Amino acid sequence: MIFRYAVGKQEDGKLLPLTFTEILCAKLTKSDWSFSGRKGTSRRTPTASITTSGVEKLRSNFLYRLPGVGVGKHCSILAEA
Repeated sequence: MIFRYAVGKQEDGKLLPLTFTEILCAKLTKSDWSFSGRKGTSRRTPTASITTSGVEKLRSNFLYRLPGVGVGKHCSILAEA
């Protein structure tokens, strides 16, 4: 589950409240992830990233989205009331 949010400043410098822009949810499989381990004696932290297929699954299965917030073809797709 992914929660996207925005925080910003108005022109007068006041901080705007945290606003959730999208909530995405999907069941991802191992193939939807890319893993980067470490080599040899490296102390780098192993990381995992979502692949293009995983991102597409998440964006196609949103729970909440503000108008105009989605990415690409998902920008105009809104939840039905």
